[in-house]
Amino acid sequence: SSTMLASSLSLPGTPTAATAAVDTNTTQIATTAYVINQGYGKIALATSQATTSGTVIDFTGIPSWVNRITVLLSGVSSSGTSPFQVQLGTSGGFATSGYNATAFINGSGFTASTTGLILVQAASAAGSYYGQYSVALVTGSTWCGSGSVIGYNLNGGAATGGVTLSGTLDRVRLTTVNGTDTFDLGNVNLLYQG
Repeated sequence: SSTMLASSLSLPGTPTAATAAVDTNTTQIATTAYVINQGYGKIALATSQATTSGTVIDFTGIPSWVNRITVLLSGVSSSGTSPFQVQLGTSGGFATSGYNATAFINGSGFTASTTGLILVQAASAAGSYYGQYSVALVTGSTWCGSGSVIGYNLNGGAATGGVTLSGTLDRVRLTTVNGTDTFDLGNVNLLYQG
């Protein structure tokens, strides 16, 4: 059957109150994201975070029904050249080891990481990066992912990787491989799917 959205519901966006139902299953999350269930699964957009300071950007409280997460980068930059990486975590904290991940730039080779899901082979302090990296639940607490991130100077490329967590994923972190470069430009957000 077809489903009609009320004109007051705009996705994606940042509504401040639940204003319409999709079928009978619309739930507001953290006042800025909707979970929509039309019999095809659930989708939620988190609250965007500025990547203008700090060495880590954390998203916590990810619902237990999530089995796919897409990290969305928009103009993200840092003060140094360490590659960006995503770390997944549970209620016990972020996994900082056990990853099998790599990023590739055509003609420049590979960069591997065991400390996170690496997004770019190498970063440029003058670069701002755009792209997405999706991770999906394989089985139990094993996640695999892939994506592509590229900067204005074409320093970017394809990336893939995976990790097995100690429990149910409930948090995602954006950081750098060296953990000390400071974010100085852009935004990051997550799209959850279940």
